[in-house]
Amino acid sequence: VRAVVRTLRASGQLKKTVIVFMGDNGYLLGQHRISMGKYFPYEPALKIPFVMRGPGIRSDAEVGKLVSLVDVTPTLLDFAGARPIGRQPDGISLRPVLSGEHGIRKRTVLLSSGPQKSPNGTNLPLFDGVRTSRYAWWRYEDGFEEMYDLRKDPDELTNIAEDPAYAEVRDEL
Repeated sequence: VRAVVRTLRASGQLKKTVIVFMGDNGYLLGQHRISMGKYFPYEPALKIPFVMRGPGIRSDAEVGKLVSLVDVTPTLLDFAGARPIGRQPDGISLRPVLSGEHGIRKRTVLLSSGPQKSPNGTNLPLFDGVRTSRYAWWRYEDGFEEMYDLRKDPDELTNIAEDPAYAEVRDEL
């Protein structure tokens, strides 16, 4: 990384280059009785390293709200001053947040799986759900649901999907 930054600086390109460091997703290592993997939508698998540097990005900028991988494309297009051809990308540009113009409004992000096998070769169950700033909820293909109040239970230890006190919230999600 140091060599790339030095080369960009020496060539005069650093002041007009956005550098992005990120992982593709987190990884579970024993949490929720899952020996290893990145498939299930628990917080350790959803949270990934995501760091940007470049012109228009404040050095102290931090996005504390919910963002998603689908935000990368609109953000890079915005920094490049480019417009997509054919269709609008999903997600939002993080440029206004990174430049200090304004924050992100409250939002909901889709959680959805695709076919995948476990380490022992069995098919993992498909799921769909949502993640908000406070709640995570998803339903597996067999109908089993999980829901967590992340403010009260950040480690996702108590499934509240069947708790009558959360029925209205679950139905909204």
